[in-house]
Amino acid sequence: DPLQAILSALSLHVQWHMKRRLAPMLVAKANSGMEPAIGTGAAGESGADALEPATGGKPMSFESLMGCLAGVARYEATPRFGRKQVAVAALSTPARTQARAFELLGVKVR
Repeated sequence: DPLQAILSALSLHVQWHMKRRLAPMLVAKANSGMEPAIGTGAAGESGADALEPATGGKPMSFESLMGCLAGVARYEATPRFGRKQVAVAALSTPARTQARAFELLGVKVR
C-alpha cells in the first residue's frame, strides 16, 4: 500500500529528527547508526557526564523517554451549571525530565 509506505517513511523521518534534538538525554545504542549518541555538554564532556543537570536523571533510551512523555495529560471537562455549560481544560504539570524533553523539542507546554 503506497499510503502506508509514505506514512512509515514520514514516521521514521520525524523520529530521526526527534532523536537528534533529544540527544543530550539519550543513550547511544551499540552498533546502530540510526540512534544518535549522547550530546556534548558545555565543558566538552561526553557520555553520561554530558547529561544536563536540569534533567536530574540518567540518560535513557528513546523508547523510555517517549513512555515518560506519555505521562503528560490534558484533562477536559464541560460541567453544567444550571442551563450553562462551561468548558474547562487543564494540563498536568510536566516533571523535570518531561519539561527538559519538551524544551529540547521546542514544544511549549501550557
